[in-house]
Amino acid sequence: MAAIETLTRIKRPSRRNGAEAEALAKLGRELQTQLAYLRQSAREIARIHADNLGHDLLELSDAAKKLAAGGGGKRALRTLKQLVAVTDRVTLKPVKGRRKDLARIEKAVARMDALIER
Repeated sequence: MAAIETLTRIKRPSRRNGAEAEALAKLGRELQTQLAYLRQSAREIARIHADNLGHDLLELSDAAKKLAAGGGGKRALRTLKQLVAVTDRVTLKPVKGRRKDLARIEKAVARMDALIER
């Protein structure tokens, strides 16, 4: 009978366990706050990055229009062909939302920028 009482007796939480539970809850709240901040920061950084990349692409588009309208002859034709070749080589899968795709676009923009500035 003593064995049954021992097995069914409910253990009261000690003060130490209460303090540990409180510390765990506090750390959990702090972590949630920090994760929310990181999530918000990631969104803001991604938005700014996308805006900057879009701006660079618009500048390239304007430069390509000027190049095409300027009648620069063989050099302009060759540069435009090279620009088209760069864009043709870029393969993207935007549905996956990969950073790799952004890096590919950035590299393509850099290559095209170098071609136009020559």
